Amino acid sequence: MLYDVLNEIPLAGSIHAGRTNDIRESLQHLDNLGAGDILIADRGFGSYAFFAEIVGKKADFIVRVKDKTYQKYHQLFTDTAHNDIVAEVERPAHFHDDTELAHSLRMRFIRIVLADGEVEVLATSLLDQKRYPLKDFKKLYYKRWKIETFFQAIKSRLAVDNFTGRTVEAIKQDFFQALFVSGLETILSAEVNGELAAKRTRYRQQVNKVISFHAIKDSIILLMFDPPDDFEDRVRRLFMINPTLQRPDREKGKERLSLKSNARSLHFQKFARKAVF
Repeated sequence: MLYDVLNEIPLAGSIHAGRTNDIRESLQHLDNLGAGDILIADRGFGSYAFFAEIVGKKADFIVRVKDKTYQKYHQLFTDTAHNDIVAEVERPAHFHDDTELAHSLRMRFIRIVLADGEVEVLATSLLDQKRYPLKDFKKLYYKRWKIETFFQAIKSRLAVDNFTGRTVEAIKQDFFQALFVSGLETILSAEVNGELAAKRTRYRQQVNKVISFHAIKDSIILLMFDPPDDFEDRVRRLFMINPTLQRPDREKGKERLSLKSNARSLHFQKFARKAVF
């Protein structure tokens, strides 16, 4: 999945067999990148070839790397004296037969310590240490969390894995309609989110996705083919109902369900809930 974390819209998605290589299949999504874009990814995407493809699109990357990746610089995980290194990284030996791949990449490795003491090391192509100071990367990388909340929404709210058929075509239709509806919900709720955010409240308010997804689910056929004149006002009134609150200082752990609740939710989504679209 390639997801715009600022506008909260899926840009590209694909569905594959379970043993598919994530990086290899993600390369097709990089065609959506433009000059100046920044791709943020978690561990598992710390591939030299992946980085080279992004740079080839004249885009940039911020990717968390594992402690055994690029071992020459893994001391950042333990050495508190160093937290920002710019280095020339040579093409790995197993890529020597790939003549189109750059022989080396100039990369920057940044050490970030989280509130709980965990150390993260980020690899990035944003080399200018004055223009992109170290202090900005912790907040910038945290924006990647939006992709996790997006996955939660399409799995729970839209039940993307509760397929309406058993054929390949039916599964693909269910998958892509979930992406379409999620992007449509973001577009339709953008104006209302602006109004809610302007309210003087202790915590910033936003549209309740339980309500917005339900409203779209019941109205999407009407919206696509024969929208009434008052459709926008009707949707706006629905979206203003029971808004949720954004608590930026809330610990992520407190937002997660217990293992018991997760098990119940998974059982409900797989065996009890019936998706109706």
